[in-house]
Amino acid sequence: AGRPSPRRSHSTAPCAHYYSLFFLGLCSISSVFLCLSDVFRHSEVLQTRLPSVNLGLRVGFALSFLAIRSCMWPLVSLRFLRDIVEATRAGTAHSVPALAIYGFCNLMLTGLQGLWTVKILQGLWKLIVPGTQNDGREKAKSS
Repeated sequence: AGRPSPRRSHSTAPCAHYYSLFFLGLCSISSVFLCLSDVFRHSEVLQTRLPSVNLGLRVGFALSFLAIRSCMWPLVSLRFLRDIVEATRAGTAHSVPALAIYGFCNLMLTGLQGLWTVKILQGLWKLIVPGTQNDGREKAKSS
């Protein structure tokens, strides 16, 4: 009976763990503003009594989302995907199927960040330029 071959566990071969600090940590900052903004959305009393706080939360969400998820996310994702490819090619990946799933999910989430970025920019446009629809056209004025 020979010795069992040493097998690395997921915790001793931490491929991609570093990126959880960004994707599960820093990216959540915008969600704090969004959740607090949603409290106002469902409370007419808060909207009426604290309109500047409501606006501040909405703008805080938009700005933090644009800074972190629209600008930083694609850059970190690119590095993440490059590291996945490098680990797979070097044979140091703890699980190639797991990294393939991570990569696929990251690509899909990156697409969602882009979609949400467009919606946020449309909302900001509507906030900054009153009387316009989200596509930038003026609303028809009824007399």
